[in-house]
Amino acid sequence: MTAYGSLLRRLLEFTGTKLYAAAEEVGYDVSYVSKWCSRDLLPAPKTAHGVNTALGRYLAAAIERDGQEADFVAAFPQAPAGLPLERRITALLSEAYEASAHRHGDAALFRPNFG
Repeated sequence: MTAYGSLLRRLLEFTGTKLYAAAEEVGYDVSYVSKWCSRDLLPAPKTAHGVNTALGRYLAAAIERDGQEADFVAAFPQAPAGLPLERRITALLSEAYEASAHRHGDAALFRPNFG
C-alpha cells in the first residue's frame, strides 16, 4: 500500500467516512477510491490536486461537525500547523501523494480515472 493509500484510509476511518461517500465527493466510482486505499494505485496526476482538495474540504467538515479538531491534531501530528483544517488535510494528502508517486516512479500506479 502506498503512503497515500495508508493516509487516506486512516483519515476515512478517523472521520467515519464510508468509501462510497468519499467517492461521491470526488466524483469517482467507489472502486477507484477503494484501490487508492488498499493497493498501490494513485489518482491520475492531472486529477490528484482536485481529488485532494475535495477530500480535504469534505473531511475537515466532518471533523468540525463532530468537534474532533483536538483529536485530529493528536492523531495526525505531522499535519502542518497554522493552517485552516481543510488546508492541513489537503497538504497531508498532497505530501503523501507526492511521496508515493516519487517512491514508486512507476506508471502502473496511475490507472486511468474515468470519474
